[in-house]
Amino acid sequence: MLKEWLKNIAGIYIMWIVIHYLSPHLYIYFCVPATAVGFLTSAIYAPAPHCRALRWAIYQGGEMIMTMWIVIGSWVVKRLALSNDGDGPTREERKSPPIHM
Repeated sequence: MLKEWLKNIAGIYIMWIVIHYLSPHLYIYFCVPATAVGFLTSAIYAPAPHCRALRWAIYQGGEMIMTMWIVIGSWVVKRLALSNDGDGPTREERKSPPIHM
């Protein structure tokens, strides 16, 4: 179960990386070609649906990758904070209420 869950998460992460990588290349090719004619037609293509979709993919891809790094970092910090290496209180000691005198 956990293995399947990790495969799904990794697949989604890789999918967003691929989308984020390909979208700018496709945007340059279809919406702002590096030619004189491309310069003139870029104002016409900018509001086109395919160019808007590619701009959305570029932005959302970056946001998703950033969010996934935050989730991964939070998970690592949680695992490190809850690990018991013998120096700090045990998990049971952390759960018990403090004794007030």
